[in-house]
Amino acid sequence: MFKVYAVWKHGGVSSHHLLDTCQTQEDAAHIARCATAGSAEYAYSEDSNGRRLVYLRPPTYDPQPLTAEQMRQLKERSVFD
Repeated sequence: MFKVYAVWKHGGVSSHHLLDTCQTQEDAAHIARCATAGSAEYAYSEDSNGRRLVYLRPPTYDPQPLTAEQMRQLKERSVFD
């Protein structure tokens, strides 16, 4: 079992939030990466032995909302349509 946490910082104080409990490290990694691609400062998964794997926010992270043109370009490149 792997617990996945996301961490947000507010005024210098870190706030850790349990996002999910997963059966596999791959599932935990996916959720953690989604959190760091969003608004979390970083995320980590912790196994039943207490070992942690930390996921940092990508250096290319841009907190600005996407423009309509950027959204259109992403939709055109989507592999899920």
